[in-house]
Order: sequence, then structure tokens, then C-alpha cells
Amino acid sequence: MNKAFLIGKLVNDPYKGTSSYGQEYSKFTVLTSYDLETKPQYLPCSSW
Repeated sequence: MNKAFLIGKLVNDPYKGTSSYGQEYSKFTVLTSYDLETKPQYLPCSSW
């Protein structure tokens, strides 16, 4: 199992769905930036 702690902002509202096997999941994108000079990163995330 992977665990990550992200500090940033949500780009949009999380998407909630159900897989074909009945497992619920959500997808969202987090915007992170170390400082004003660093290029921002958009991190697509999934959780279930």
C-alpha cells in the first residue's frame, strides 16, 4: 500500500465513480508548487 501526503490546491471538484466490480473510487488533481520560481506540477490522483 502506498501512502502520500500532498500539500497543494485542488484544481477542480473530485469525481466520484463506481467500478464495474462495485468498488467506489474518486479522482482529483492537486496543484503543487515549491515556490514562485518553480514550475507548478499538476498531480492526478485516484483513491478507493
